[in-house]
Amino acid sequence: MPPLISCLIPVYNAQEFLEVALDSIQKQSFRDFEILAVNDGSTDGSLNILETRAASDPRIRILSKPNGGIVSALNHGLEHCRGRLVARMDADDIALPDRFAVQMAAFETHPDAVAVGGLIQSIDGRGRPIAPPGSPSRVQVTDITGFPPVVANVQHSAGTFLKSALEAVGGYRSNFPHAEDYDLYLRLAGHGTFYNPPKLVLYYRVHSASLSMMNLERQETSAVLAELSAYARREGLPDPGDADRPLTLDEYSALLGDLCPKQTIQRYIEFRIWRRLSGARSKDEPRYRKAVLKRLAMLSNNLSPMDRGLNRRIVLSMGRKLLRIAREKSTRLVRRPEPVKLAG
Repeated sequence: MPPLISCLIPVYNAQEFLEVALDSIQKQSFRDFEILAVNDGSTDGSLNILETRAASDPRIRILSKPNGGIVSALNHGLEHCRGRLVARMDADDIALPDRFAVQMAAFETHPDAVAVGGLIQSIDGRGRPIAPPGSPSRVQVTDITGFPPVVANVQHSAGTFLKSALEAVGGYRSNFPHAEDYDLYLRLAGHGTFYNPPKLVLYYRVHSASLSMMNLERQETSAVLAELSAYARREGLPDPGDADRPLTLDEYSALLGDLCPKQTIQRYIEFRIWRRLSGARSKDEPRYRKAVLKRLAMLSNNLSPMDRGLNRRIVLSMGRKLLRIAREKSTRLVRRPEPVKLAG
């Protein structure tokens, strides 16, 4: 009888953290699962680690393939997942022991669920917490009737998904580098709701290069293009995301016309980058904040409905940031916060 959950782990040169990641899944309190590890052409000791673990735990299955990148690995793994649910896991993260139990309870409580995540806590390369636990989203239903859209999501490596929905949308697409999960969420939106139970389910490892400007800009651009693809589908237009290669913003603008006014979309990407840098307390944040505010104040950027919608989102986001800073200062004045501890 097939397991209820297939835990899908793409592995590429992950030997430094792989054993800890596998431990955290093997020790789950909910036991009806398999681990499907896709070795994506690793050249380090990752395959040896997987084979050693599989020899002592029949729940671990290994698929090896030439290196093709994360989308290729995930889609290859999906074809072999036997569970009704697919739990994603990265080879450098740490799942809490009750992750699957928490998520299974959410699926039972919410039969309309297509994806369930939970709270996550970012840690550094040495496993030290770098931020308090938080939810990636409080939104359960995606709304693309306005601009910018409101998109329901879960932390990808902490998410468990209904396999039939993943198959219905055709799995992952490679035309959104570093945002293939976000594109997936937009396509899953028509198949059910997203839930993030208020319980910690994953320690998410953030490496020193995770917020490199090159990857961040590419990721946020890809995410916005995924949103534009969703707008195209809503309007009955051909989806630019189905092209045989990733398209540029200029190409999206040419294909979608008024749905993609280039100047507005560029401002939107810039705002999203600022928001990410702000959350990470990056040294680059002030530069982006000044640029966002400068363009916000320009009369020409306050004329169209899309611009006004974007401006409202900017003002609300910056207002929330100021309130959060005020609360943090108040907390520091009242009491010394206790350090956040990792489970042993």
